[in-house]
Amino acid sequence: MSSAIKCYNKTIADDKVTIANDVLPWDMPAPRKPINIKEVVEFLIGRCGTVHVMKLIAPISDMKIIRNGLKYTEENDMPAVLSYISDEFKKSREFWLEACQNSSYILKYLPPVFKHNRDIVLAAIRHNGESIEFADEKMKNDPYIFLEAIGQIAMRRGACDPGMIIHLLPEKLKTNKDFMEKAIDIYPRILG
Repeated sequence: MSSAIKCYNKTIADDKVTIANDVLPWDMPAPRKPINIKEVVEFLIGRCGTVHVMKLIAPISDMKIIRNGLKYTEENDMPAVLSYISDEFKKSREFWLEACQNSSYILKYLPPVFKHNRDIVLAAIRHNGESIEFADEKMKNDPYIFLEAIGQIAMRRGACDPGMIIHLLPEKLKTNKDFMEKAIDIYPRILG
């Protein structure tokens, strides 16, 4: 029995169900309908190991399930989760654009052909500014993109350690006076 099914059984057995009114699609009163594995997967994502759950219905081509799966996937599980997504989806710019809006770690695993796409990189850093570390060099050196990353980091972390941002800055931008003035406007503590 898969670990996802064990988790489901334990969740139900421990009465940890938190869905509104504790009525799940597969717990309907008689006459019961057959269990829809997609509904089970949607319920389990975020409650049980996302990797194991998504494996149950691979290859996945349901964007709602993918979106939720990516949202709950930890960085070390991202390669496995991506392997369960339909190859057709992974060829699409629109897929990667949406994936970057739902995962803090996706830019690291972005196929090279999409690492040059400004919209995709912006979507990723607007979700997690530190992910700029995994952007293409051209994107890292783009002042607008880096200012967006600084703004997202400052907004999400508040008064964070300036080293969080400064260590990500390319030399080209550190020596750009106009860029640094704008960066200081966004995050006054950037220099320490």
